[in-house]
Amino acid sequence: MAAVKASQVSYIMLRHCNDRIVPAVFSIKPKQHIFKAKILKPKAMQVKNDEREIIKMKAIQIPVLINNATTGHKLQGSGVDNLFVHNWSYVQNWVYVMLSRVKTHAGLFSRTRLSTDLKKYAVPDKLQKMLQDFAPKSPSRWSDTEYNDLFNLH
Repeated sequence: MAAVKASQVSYIMLRHCNDRIVPAVFSIKPKQHIFKAKILKPKAMQVKNDEREIIKMKAIQIPVLINNATTGHKLQGSGVDNLFVHNWSYVQNWVYVMLSRVKTHAGLFSRTRLSTDLKKYAVPDKLQKMLQDFAPKSPSRWSDTEYNDLFNLH
């Protein structure tokens, strides 16, 4: 496989798949970063309690994040042909949002398996209580007193 160093690239041109993103075509230039890293010394160079050395380093990278690491929140209201889920979150409705945004099962990719433990998808106790409290009241209109009583707003 051929490789190109970031230092050999002037820029890369990219086009968004989503038609609603403007501008549709954009370019990204490599960026140079200078940083310090604590590096493990070879055994022959180690002295007692001196296993690592802080070294100043330079790196050139092309700062590409596929789909700009879209969050589940940003995906709401849109459909995508392909979706890669890096980590599943089991906060309320997150899995539903992810699964309902990808257009086909074949377009869903994941680094880890989706849990089959249904307890992770359980409705929170507070929401269950609220739904139980709502059930006898719906679908009629509530008076302000009933609403205040239900939510302890006194």
